[in-house]
Amino acid sequence: MQKPIYYVLIAVSLFVVTITAVPQTLSLYAGSHDFVNGTNVDCAKCHSDVHTEMLASNSMVLTAHQSAALNVNYTTYLAVGGVDYDPAVGNITTNMDGDNSGSNDVWEWNTSTLMWVRDSDSRSYQMVLDADGNNVIENEELCRLCHQTTPITDSGHASTRRFCDDDRCHGNSDYNYTDSELFTNDVTSKVSIGKTLASANVHDMFYLNASTQATSRIIGEIPAFGYTPGGAVDSKVSKSYMACVGCHSETNATLQTTNMHYLHGDSSASRQRYSFINGTITIG
Repeated sequence: MQKPIYYVLIAVSLFVVTITAVPQTLSLYAGSHDFVNGTNVDCAKCHSDVHTEMLASNSMVLTAHQSAALNVNYTTYLAVGGVDYDPAVGNITTNMDGDNSGSNDVWEWNTSTLMWVRDSDSRSYQMVLDADGNNVIENEELCRLCHQTTPITDSGHASTRRFCDDDRCHGNSDYNYTDSELFTNDVTSKVSIGKTLASANVHDMFYLNASTQATSRIIGEIPAFGYTPGGAVDSKVSKSYMACVGCHSETNATLQTTNMHYLHGDSSASRQRYSFINGTITIG
């Protein structure tokens, strides 16, 4: 075979491979590698396993978080650093001096504009997670309640991590800032779970031991509204939240226990499920 013909055949082969493979390659990656910024991120696109798990979770848990994410009074309360909500007066009291006025912010509900207004500088604000306005919290809208900074501070749109026993979610042994009056149904027991887990509860051993162990998450990475949040170990968030996700998700919480004694034969033992003596728990 003459060399010119040989080169022509190579060129034709490469051309055929190119026009065949390139469009298929482009179609494969187009869309799935589209990165967008801010509130337009479709979390479920990359985290379909987590999304599927959430949708398949206990219906009461799913519905409760969807309702919370749709409650603009609650999401605004989260964003402005609320510590008390008074529906009778129509205001949110905070422990955050967001406008540097020298005193903590108070936000009042304006019935005319249907917005929350800061009394010191008349700034209007409302945190809405229902991005498409269809009055339903779905897909990535639900993710934003825990994983976007907008419900945690009134500025920013980056991704973050929120913990179950956050001071303004379900509370912890140190602080509980979620006002049950934010919700129409009685959720007092739900917004103070951290306190319950930390005191005379069958799970308190798990929760309190986990509270002494630090994660790799630095407190400063989470907007803290000018104070150190509860459930922390020095400058790190603790593993206390594992007492929640260990039962309410498919995330594994590995426990290593030592010196565990069940005093079933002691007739004078206190009436509780287990007695725990000189034990430690390591959370994996």
